[in-house]
Formats: sequence, C-alpha cells, structure tokens
Amino acid sequence: MGSIIEDEWAKLYSSNPRMQRFAVCKESIIVWQTGNWNLVNDVSDLAQAPKNAADTVNVNGVTYRRISSSSDSYVATAENNQGHFLMASIDRTAWLLGWATPESIPELAVIDLARSAIRLKGLI
Repeated sequence: MGSIIEDEWAKLYSSNPRMQRFAVCKESIIVWQTGNWNLVNDVSDLAQAPKNAADTVNVNGVTYRRISSSSDSYVATAENNQGHFLMASIDRTAWLLGWATPESIPELAVIDLARSAIRLKGLI
C-alpha cells in the first residue's frame, strides 16, 4: 500500500509543489506520512475535525483556524505565515491530510488534495 500512496504523493507534489506535506490516516491511525511530517500525536483530534467542524486544530504545536469544512473536507490556516492544513475524505474511515505553503490558496489546494483522495478510494 505504501508505494500506491507514495506514487499519489509524487503526482500531487508534481502538479502542486506548494503542497509540502502529505499523510493518510485510517480510523485515527497514521497509515503513511511524508518524512517531513509527524502526525502520530495529533491524529486522533485531527480525524474528528471535519465531523465536529472544529474551529481550530493543533498540528505539531501550530494552531490552524478553520476556513471551511464539510463532511468531505477541512481547510484551516495558521497565523504568522505558517501555512495551511487541509483534509480530504478518501472514504468513511480514511482521510488524506496535507500541508500547503503560506503562498498557496488553501481553497484551491484542497481541490488538488481531494483529487488525490478520489484516486486513493478503494485502495486504502
């Protein structure tokens, strides 16, 4: 499964290099993440953020404020040019998580992430 996710990460990064971090969680467990990100300690709260429409999430000590959320996505941004945290649903129990640079437009970056989630559907 790792190589399928790695291939999808490579495609996403190639089409949007402002997407700098990528992870897959299933039922509050990190299945795969890029080497520059560690979500193990935060994943149980993050997995609930879309469902709860959480006003804020904390990722590696950085607080991100929700811009938008739905049952299929979550978009949040941090103050002080610390980037954007994004989530897209793969299926009922799996989520694709991403981090985009401060220069990116989070509402567009989550569309790229959602495309990757669609391609991973049924494979995770």
